[in-house]
Amino acid sequence: MALRVAVVALGSIGRRHVRTLSSISPTVKIFAVRSRREPRHSEEDLVTKVFDFTDDAIRTGVDAAIICSPASQHVSDATAFLQANIPVLIEKPLADNLGSATEFRDRTSGKAKILLGYTFRYSKGFNYLQNVVVSGRLGKIVGARFVSKSFLPDWRPQQDYRLSVSGSKELGGGVLLELSHEIDMALSMMGPFESVRADLKNTGILQISVEDSAKLSLRNARGVEVSVNLDFSSEVATRLIEIQGEAGRIVWDLLQNSVAVHEVSKGTSQVQLPDQRDDFFRRQLRHFLQLVRGETKTPLVGLDDGIAVLKIVEAARESADLGREVFL
Repeated sequence: MALRVAVVALGSIGRRHVRTLSSISPTVKIFAVRSRREPRHSEEDLVTKVFDFTDDAIRTGVDAAIICSPASQHVSDATAFLQANIPVLIEKPLADNLGSATEFRDRTSGKAKILLGYTFRYSKGFNYLQNVVVSGRLGKIVGARFVSKSFLPDWRPQQDYRLSVSGSKELGGGVLLELSHEIDMALSMMGPFESVRADLKNTGILQISVEDSAKLSLRNARGVEVSVNLDFSSEVATRLIEIQGEAGRIVWDLLQNSVAVHEVSKGTSQVQLPDQRDDFFRRQLRHFLQLVRGETKTPLVGLDDGIAVLKIVEAARESADLGREVFL
């Protein structure tokens, strides 16, 4: 019997999930939940039926749901499906604040099937970096930096970015939450962290109500300092991860999708990765469908990962307010 999957909200990420799901599993029946105030998109041609409310989709008898609503609605939308014992994939971040995320985890059954949408965990670049670090080729790790710079108006040129989720405090926008992929990857590669020092800014360039620049300094239990530099008010795009060891360093350029390894004893080697962003989504959705069918039991990215990210975000906000290091 074909799986029936509901996609909640048809913003850019929801439409991407519809396209990807249709391409990897044409037998899956896709349903959508969206406000009738939203314009119609071509992806709706791939959808069996559009509902106005999540309850309508639940009554139809869907087998799984993908939550793509604004971050401020993630917990309430996911809860509705989980109460009906329906597995969910929740787009990042888990929530717009740590308190609601923690309450959500505490009242969620340990048996619930929940996957978080940190897609870079499925990339060849992320796994290549982890393998090199674990192999010991770089020696003892002494530092790392995670950089993501872009220009918010370029993200979705067809819409006014000032009215988007990304630029709205009420909907869970701001650079810390919108670019939390880097925080998740830093935690996975270099965490857990013991302290955070942060400088958050609203430069005024974008005329939005949230921070558009964040500089974080994280320190882990081994005393290694990790910097995370997030910015969506920069017209020059940069996205990279650099990990420095006593015996060398590795740099992943996410925009060029290339990895350079500089080893003191062997020189430099470079690898071009045959991987695109759509590939990350395909792997993530295949993993989710395996969870739904019971073919795998453990989500690659679970609730604890999402809460760990939000702990860093909350500590960063506190650090910026106090002007000092905050311990986790």
